[in-house]
Amino acid sequence: MTAVDHGTLARTPAICCRFPSVIERYYVRFAQIDCAGQGHADQYVYRHSNGLCLVGLAPSHVAITGGNKIKSVQFVESRLNTQLRGKRKKGATFLEANTRLCTLDCDDGSTFTVITCIRGYLLEVNSRLLTEPHLLNSAAGSEGFIAILNPRKAESSTFTAHLLPFQKYLDHRQISDPEGPADVPVADLSDFVETEEALDE
Repeated sequence: MTAVDHGTLARTPAICCRFPSVIERYYVRFAQIDCAGQGHADQYVYRHSNGLCLVGLAPSHVAITGGNKIKSVQFVESRLNTQLRGKRKKGATFLEANTRLCTLDCDDGSTFTVITCIRGYLLEVNSRLLTEPHLLNSAAGSEGFIAILNPRKAESSTFTAHLLPFQKYLDHRQISDPEGPADVPVADLSDFVETEEALDE
């Protein structure tokens, strides 16, 4: 039997393998900085492989950095009461890229407006945030998403043109990607897969 050289093993560099997270596997990530003219109010847009998009707070958003805590989320009433009908989710409202979704109230008295960032049909807002606003501080890139939107098919190749690819955004803000996106269910998009043909009806 060949003797093992433990000294050689000790000098062998470890090979680190990390499986891609849910977001890395199924989403293309973008960001918009200084949303609604608010300094460092940065937001993300995660585009799923089925074309739907999640909108939420980017890691550099001023409301969740520097020790700030979000104490409440106030959705625009019409966004919160969106009523969709049937498998194809008829009744979704089409919103422009600068449409207000909600207002964030922080413990230091500051408030911030969250916008859609893209043109698309509003399919859902994350109503959990009404009772669990802390998700924006602890899991803004996953369970703390703000809304789900569905861009028009005709705009599928252009609706992100004004956004920054996520890595360029990170470079611009000179921050690192937060430990890889959490490998948890971000949002259940299975009910929205077949929405595109009917939304314009």
